[in-house]
Order: sequence, then C-alpha cells, then structure tokens
Amino acid sequence: MVKADGAEVGRIATDGAMTGSEMESIEPPNPTRRFELSPAGDGPVTLLSWTVQRNARGVVWDSQGISGSVISVMDRWNADAVTRDLSIRNPALVVLAYGTNEGFGDNLKEEQYGADLVREITLIRNALPDASILLVTPPDAERLAPGCPGAFRADVHYPCAPLVEGDPRLHVRGKAKGALCRWYTPPKLAMVRAVQAKVAAQQGLALWDWSSIMPPVCGAHAWTQAVPPLTRGDHVHMTTEGYGASGDALFKYLMSEYDGWRAGKPAAPGLSGR
Repeated sequence: MVKADGAEVGRIATDGAMTGSEMESIEPPNPTRRFELSPAGDGPVTLLSWTVQRNARGVVWDSQGISGSVISVMDRWNADAVTRDLSIRNPALVVLAYGTNEGFGDNLKEEQYGADLVREITLIRNALPDASILLVTPPDAERLAPGCPGAFRADVHYPCAPLVEGDPRLHVRGKAKGALCRWYTPPKLAMVRAVQAKVAAQQGLALWDWSSIMPPVCGAHAWTQAVPPLTRGDHVHMTTEGYGASGDALFKYLMSEYDGWRAGKPAAPGLSGR
C-alpha cells in the first residue's frame, strides 16, 4: 500500500508463484510532502530501490553510496538486475567515484586494479550503451602510522609530510612515536589516480580529478585546518562544507563542458552532450 500525506494513492500487487523484480511508478494527485509504503499482507517483500522526482524539466541526480566500498563491489551485484535497473532509469551520465579505499590498500596491484576497473565499466556500458561515463579520481586522504596516541582527539595535532623512499613509516609495526607520528598520503593513492586516468583514456571516458581542488601536498591536512574545516579529523571524510565545495567544483566542470558543447566546441572524451 502506498500513501501520500496519509491518503492511499496506490497498491502494488506482489503475489506470484515466482520470485522476481518489478518496477512500479506512482504519481500522486497533489503535491506531496510524505510518502509511506507498507505491506498489506504478511508475505515477504523486498524493496530494492526507490526514487522520487518532480514531473517537470530539469536534472535528476540519483546518488548511490556504499560506505567503505571499492569498485569491485559490483562483482557482488546481480548483473541482470543491475542491467535492468540501469536501463529503466536510462541516465544520460553515469559518475563513478571510487578509489579512496583502494588507495589505502598497501597490497593493491596496478594490473589487477586496472582489470577490475575495466570489468565494471564494461558492465555499465553493456547496460547503457548511449550514456556518458565520468570517472572521478579520489581526493587527497591521509593516515597516521599505527599507534600514534590521541590520533583523532581535537587537542592533538600531528604535522603532515609526504612519504619519501626509505621512510620508516612504511615499515612501522606496533606503536609509533615521536617523529613517526605524522600524517601522510598512502602511496597507492597516486597509483589509483594514474590507473583511472589510463583507463579513462583507453576507454574514452571523461575524467575529473577531485584532488585538483585541494593543495597538491598534504591536501587533506590543509583542509582540516581550514575555517570552517573542510575535512574531518580522520583526514579522509569531508565535512558538509568540504563536500559542498567538491560538489560545486564538479558542477562547474560539467557545466563548463556542457556550455562549450552548446557553443560548438568538442566535448571532453566520454561526454556526449546528450
């Protein structure tokens, strides 16, 4: 049963001998502030996804985020279901923003990561052959050597410095102390960006470097020191202001490409102008 502001506006039949997925679209008769979906019976029903949008011209942005995820999470999805859902939504642009978690994996292999990326892009392309695809490379993020005391306390402030070859912080086991307690960018993060840029060029995808809006050295650390802070004390996740600034920068990039396309200039690779 579906209610809009307390009034029933539709029922979705889920009886059937076979398990499967279906999509239903419901348009309430009046502008609505609250939707409610509840089972009318006692049988099991799984809601896989939903979206709410205005019936008017404009941009619809569907956002799907999974905490702590990496690009290969798509291997755990049902390919048929993903293909079906994507084709129903039929987006003009797909934005893939993965890489931070991969960059913290010290054993990440360049070849394997590139293959993972191509495999998941192929899944999306098979479902949406006419859609543009934009790869967003990860912003700067930093870690401490293990065991540095008070790492995330507001009154404890460690400096930041990039790793250099032979840096002992690469080999710390147990608790670090003294000069070893500095924030630094994991070495694999740069590799992730390089692989993404290579794959984007090979696959004809658009590319936006999220880290380009941050200082080139210890960018996340600098953002934690901003007023108001743009990155949280963990030097990974941003504040509301930081994500807002990032969203504004991405929007500016997309609109710049769109305006250029409308003026007759070639769009960036992967942005068809659809």
